[in-house]
Amino acid sequence: MLSEFKEPWKVDEHGAFIRTSDDQDVVEDWGMEPENAARIVACVNACQGIPTEDLVKAAQRENTVVLGNCDSLWKALEQATDIDIVGVKET
Repeated sequence: MLSEFKEPWKVDEHGAFIRTSDDQDVVEDWGMEPENAARIVACVNACQGIPTEDLVKAAQRENTVVLGNCDSLWKALEQATDIDIVGVKET
């Protein structure tokens, strides 16, 4: 279960390991392309704080934007567009 691996994640110097910031191994694969490891890490870190269920819902819908903790941007987009916005909202 991925919830035990807290963000942010990082790629080791060989591009073969994905680790948490406190060096807990998440993925160990010497056959992994470094570019794929970097993409996985970038996606996980960019989605930090967004519930997985919101990401899944957004992937299944058109015209949906997923935002993290950016309340003012969220409000502006909601008011200015007809796009459904899914994600974490600060209150």
